[in-house]
Amino acid sequence: MIQRFHSAGVGRGAQPITGPARRFRPGVLSSVGATVGVVAWGSVGVWRAGHEDNNPWNQTNPIAYGASKGIILGTLAGLFAALVVRRLGRTPLRAAAAAFAGGLLGGALLGTLRGLRGPPDPILYFMDPMPDEQWYWSLMLQHWAARTILPAVACAVALAVVAWSSSRWLWRPRQIAVSTGLLWLAVSLGMFVLPSVIAYDGTIEGNGEHVNESAIAALTAWLMALIALIVGVVRVAFGLSPRRRGRG
Repeated sequence: MIQRFHSAGVGRGAQPITGPARRFRPGVLSSVGATVGVVAWGSVGVWRAGHEDNNPWNQTNPIAYGASKGIILGTLAGLFAALVVRRLGRTPLRAAAAAFAGGLLGGALLGTLRGLRGPPDPILYFMDPMPDEQWYWSLMLQHWAARTILPAVACAVALAVVAWSSSRWLWRPRQIAVSTGLLWLAVSLGMFVLPSVIAYDGTIEGNGEHVNESAIAALTAWLMALIALIVGVVRVAFGLSPRRRGRG
């Protein structure tokens, strides 16, 4: 059952909720972050697969890698958002702003650090590495805006919406555990079937050490799917447990 609290209270003796951050549960934002992250960074992978030249059997690898990275970065964004909300989210509006700021920081941090380290590795094994003078700063900022900031903003917006609504509506711990667990199970299902959807149907030809990198991309996706499956099953089991009284 979902209960909504107004500043005037609900019923005789009810007290207004003045500190949403005190009852905010990190499991909500981390689950939402992982779900949105799969779509956001997976979409970046779709764009890369359609615009970057690669061997035909490795052309769709960025999709699997992007979706896998999205689980990690989305979860990190959710955890950062929850940390900032707990410190600054005194009202629903401030909770939303704090979740957006924390989510943007958490989602963009690793990509920003990676970009500052230097140009990415060549896609094809026979290509020469990109010179540093070509990477810094114009091209780096373009990659940073499109591949790091854009998906991080999408994730942060979703986290802000969830933080705002969660600050106005009180969910019971069992509902939180089950609903967030179902999100993880949905992510797991998507990651399990993704390699089959994007698999190359043609003949794979040998080319040195890069015969079939799609196998590594598929294993990466399945590993993330397994992790999401475990998290989802555990959360759903806790939510359905008769003795479940803890945090979401």
